[in-house]
Amino acid sequence: MFTESRLLRLVADVYEAAADPVSLVRLAQTLAHAFDAGSALVVLDEMPNGRALPPTLAVPSTTQNFDTRAQQAYAEYYHDINIWLQEGLKNPLPAVVLCNEIVDEATLLRHEWYDYCRETGMFHCLGTAFAIGDNVMGEIGIHRRRNEAPLVADDKSKMEQLLPHLQRALQIHHRLGMLEGGRMLGLSVLQNLAIGVIVVDAKARVLFANEIAERALGAKAGITVAGGLLSTTEPRCLGDLRRLISDSARTSAGSATIAGGVVAAGRQNGAALLLTVAPLRSQTLGFGPPLPAALITFRDPNDDVAIDDRALVQAFGLTLAEARMASALASGMTLREYADREGITIATARTHLKHVFEKTGWRRQAQLARALAGPLLRAQ
Repeated sequence: MFTESRLLRLVADVYEAAADPVSLVRLAQTLAHAFDAGSALVVLDEMPNGRALPPTLAVPSTTQNFDTRAQQAYAEYYHDINIWLQEGLKNPLPAVVLCNEIVDEATLLRHEWYDYCRETGMFHCLGTAFAIGDNVMGEIGIHRRRNEAPLVADDKSKMEQLLPHLQRALQIHHRLGMLEGGRMLGLSVLQNLAIGVIVVDAKARVLFANEIAERALGAKAGITVAGGLLSTTEPRCLGDLRRLISDSARTSAGSATIAGGVVAAGRQNGAALLLTVAPLRSQTLGFGPPLPAALITFRDPNDDVAIDDRALVQAFGLTLAEARMASALASGMTLREYADREGITIATARTHLKHVFEKTGWRRQAQLARALAGPLLRAQ
């Protein structure tokens, strides 16, 4: 098991990756080092649907053995024959498995997947998979070479200690749109999100609130500010919110290992506001010194926010024609229907779609539609 001091440092590193793209890239190396391994991989997949393996959405962090060629080979071919993943997903999520417990050595050596393992230096493996949200699943693999010591039950226990923090960190990235297209997270991005975002210190003092959050605070729609501190309009859930804020801030400061949680802030009219509270290093967002902080995000269930073409142009550098296409596809229109509406050929429509994929980082039409159906960026 990890010593307490090592676990605290590692958890702090995980949450730094939650708000800093550079730290996210280093996450695989950080995890490999923590497990005395030379190889690690962080992958995002769609959630499994039936028996087929879910398609890969992104590979946000790898160690050096997974170069560009290896990542492309994995996404285009080897992902679909990853026997470790096939067998591992038979366990309910979240799951942590030692790969030699689900695939014996003789089976691995006979399987085509071993070709990829040999090329990338994987043999002993520890894997975990967990839900992130919006039909997205996170997967993390830690690997050692064949001539190295196997990963064992103690390593599995270590990953189980880290799992809630890894899950929360990737949820923060996903919810704030950082894993799509590699956008940097900063105050201007936070301000233009279509979800409420609040940053508070350990005492619940509000350091930042974007416009969506300010509107909810001003209307006292489940949350408010009292004496400069974030509060709830129903006293019964205030204690839970303050406890999660305090615990999350201590984790961000490296003195606790609590992954945050969710509070339902009741309102007189409409559905409760679900507040997700997570640790955050405030310095990564430009709030000055690295204060112990907590990040609170929410989506107003009564707010049907639409995104307009100008927001897509600003966010991704799309042309107006490309932005119109993205909006149309997100609304459920097919590519043929869009081409007919705009009076262009299907070939021209496909060219526009290719450019949208290149600029946004999304890879498929279904992924684009799902991401924009609940838009992260609000219309200006």
